[in-house]
Amino acid sequence: MTHKLAILGATGPVGRQILDVLGERGFPSKDIIALGRRASSGKEVSFGDRRLRVRDLEDFDFSQTDLTIMAVGEKAARRLAPKVLAGGGYLIDVSPAFRMDANAALIAPEANPEVIEKLGGTRLLTVPGGSSAFLTTILRALKDAAGVNRATVTALLSASEAGRAAMDELWTQTKGVFVNQPPEPDRYPRQIAFNLIPQAGDFRDDGATDEEQRIADETKRILGDIPISATCVQAPVFVGHSLVLNVELGRAMPIEELREVLRETTGVVVVDNREEETFVTPIETVGEWATYVSRIREDASVPNGVAMWITGDNLRKAAALNAVMTAELLARSGAFARKVTE
Repeated sequence: MTHKLAILGATGPVGRQILDVLGERGFPSKDIIALGRRASSGKEVSFGDRRLRVRDLEDFDFSQTDLTIMAVGEKAARRLAPKVLAGGGYLIDVSPAFRMDANAALIAPEANPEVIEKLGGTRLLTVPGGSSAFLTTILRALKDAAGVNRATVTALLSASEAGRAAMDELWTQTKGVFVNQPPEPDRYPRQIAFNLIPQAGDFRDDGATDEEQRIADETKRILGDIPISATCVQAPVFVGHSLVLNVELGRAMPIEELREVLRETTGVVVVDNREEETFVTPIETVGEWATYVSRIREDASVPNGVAMWITGDNLRKAAALNAVMTAELLARSGAFARKVTE
């Protein structure tokens, strides 16, 4: 069975990645509609070997679609979601807007795919942020194998997490350093080029930032009540998030057994040969589909402690691929067929 699908925000970095992934994975669609702001109307975007002409999202009738994947900012998502859902189809949102909404289903396809079978009448679905997506994939495997008592994570966030303007700011500042051009922070609170900024989002009363709280909240909603301490650092990297993860397991697990558990986890690639000093850096993950794990080792500071390095493409893997995999789960569940008969 094929389905009518709209990509809302098709001209943005994540929207383009979603179109690429849909084409590469052969999603069963009889019609793909690219939607964007009025200023983007008439432009063309690639979909496999085809070119799609972007249509104005404000004039579009969403009753024409079975599913919309929305790749826009948080404010725009809150404004547009009611219009999309009023059309009667399903909506998958990649922004933070609805991740903690009780009326939405938060799905990390490689961590809690079973949620698809419990949707009931829910038609609003959302995927976790990049850091949470990578983290929950790994924690689900560890939880199933040995239990997880607590986890501490430091997330190094790439500029693409904050959108095209942040990537442009990193590029402009990087070039400016070589011509003695003073940096002019806009999307970032400080200079981002050749720097690290220990703030992602606004500070809360407890000293954590919004993004740090999101990681804890999203992980809890996906995997249950695992205590998480998160620190987020904005890094001068265009694409690719990285995590330093320390976990206190529920039981002792030899490192080689842990490596084997992760090797057998769907969507995870282990690159960790201590003798050859192998590991993966974020630039090597750009355009890839996996969550990469390296430097797996014991953490002697806590009972049953382990530590590791995790990295992946936050645009292609965490946002685009997870959204498409969620759409595939919907298709296999028969959700679209139910819409036709209702």
